[in-house]
Amino acid sequence: MKYNILTAVCLATLLIGCGPEFLSRRNIDQHDYIVAQADTLYSITTPQLYRALEETERARFGGLITAEEVADVLDSILCDTLAGFRADDLNLGDYYNYYITYEKRYFRYLITRYFEEEVYKKVSVDSQEVVDFRAGRPDLFALDEQVLVRQILISPVGLKNGPDSINYRTMTAERLNQEMVKYVYQIRRMLDFGVTFEEVAGKYSHDEMSARQGGLVGWTKRRKYEDPFDSIAFSMQPG
Repeated sequence: MKYNILTAVCLATLLIGCGPEFLSRRNIDQHDYIVAQADTLYSITTPQLYRALEETERARFGGLITAEEVADVLDSILCDTLAGFRADDLNLGDYYNYYITYEKRYFRYLITRYFEEEVYKKVSVDSQEVVDFRAGRPDLFALDEQVLVRQILISPVGLKNGPDSINYRTMTAERLNQEMVKYVYQIRRMLDFGVTFEEVAGKYSHDEMSARQGGLVGWTKRRKYEDPFDSIAFSMQPG
């Protein structure tokens, strides 16, 4: 269905002022014009648009509304109306998978925006305060304490299966352990000189699964891994 949209500039003209009086609650009913019309199915009059403008935040405490602001509100009303006309022509049952996908994405978007506006922008807290609160009131949390872990794993087995495997396989366990420690400090120097953790992990870590993700192990609960890995992971500062 095609819609022919007819928009009028009478309201904008009255608002920006070219001689005629400004519109207000006292005189709005005297200016009952069609501002926009979609075929013969739907039209918006000046009083209807005025009441729609009153419901916005644009003139909450009084004052004048510019022609541009009026046009924005009018556009939003037209878009919603035309979308409604189009929706009447569709049977959502024929597009169930698309509908479910859209609904999930829209729901996630709403939740994200809500937290941005009502939580993140209004709450300022130090990370240590969060840790202390979590420790003091564990009953308020549905999930166990977790830490996001990345690692670069170096092991004797990894050295024996690496590029210099022939050399490492001839070493005693004690010598191999010494070489492994030296290798670890070589890798640490790469990080100190500015090579990214993800790059080093991807190239040198002996844990293939986390190496493919830049060393990412993921969110880890306490006591999932044995000490000293567990205790160190939960005692280190972020970064």
